[in-house]
Amino acid sequence: MKKVLVYLDTAKLANPFDLLVALDNGFDHVLPYQGITAENCEQILQNARFPRGPEGAKSTVFLIGGDLEEAEGIFQKSRQIIRPPFQSSVILDPNGACTTASALVAKTEKLLGGARGRKVTILAGTGPIGSIATILFRNLGAQVTITSRTREKATQAAKKLSDDIRGDVTGMQAATPEERIKACESADAIVSTGTLGVQLLDSECLKKIKPKVVVDVNVVPPYGIEDVKPEMDGDDINGGIKALGGLGIGKLKNKIEAELLNKATKDIRFYDYNDALLIARDLNKAG
Repeated sequence: MKKVLVYLDTAKLANPFDLLVALDNGFDHVLPYQGITAENCEQILQNARFPRGPEGAKSTVFLIGGDLEEAEGIFQKSRQIIRPPFQSSVILDPNGACTTASALVAKTEKLLGGARGRKVTILAGTGPIGSIATILFRNLGAQVTITSRTREKATQAAKKLSDDIRGDVTGMQAATPEERIKACESADAIVSTGTLGVQLLDSECLKKIKPKVVVDVNVVPPYGIEDVKPEMDGDDINGGIKALGGLGIGKLKNKIEAELLNKATKDIRFYDYNDALLIARDLNKAG
């Protein structure tokens, strides 16, 4: 039976990224759909499985992309709809946030020698990657602070995350270099998940903080953390700080997605960021 990826994107245009990853990793066909919501997804979820029968449904994988909150709504809806005997796997990875966050958390954990008890500050951490990374770091036992340009947005996001995971997350305003230094001053690891091309920490700020690890997902200059280049993968900078850049994260992210897609036609179930992190940690140990 041919392997088919049904891609459900909440955006107006379906993102080709995941379609290409699927084709490069053994899927025979990809079927992209866009403008998908929790309200209109049922027909696709049903009709992509029924024509193939119970066995064929196992070779049909749904991948949900787009906006994090909307994608989570579709993911929860799929749990209600997809039932025996027509079982298919469903992967949640909106705009690559689950696999990217899992990659950066696994790599940061390894560079720190463990996450439990460590302090992590995530700059511009209220977006999809920052939010998922926060959950994963907290689940590993780290203390997490997230920042935003406004106190209101930071505290609201921190409260929501705290409620979701039933654990404390701190939110801080970090609109100025001085505020960013304050948010990072006791951190073991600093993670930048801000907008592409926006610098959040320059070299002088970094010298005043001296964390053990700095991580930047940005691959477009100016980089989020000035001294962290995209190709860095545990390189030493500024007298012994371990640096991890966007390409170093991206290589592991792509391996995680490939493994998720591979597992999805063999172990039929629902996959989210927790599953992505398990894969990330295994791959990172092997690497």
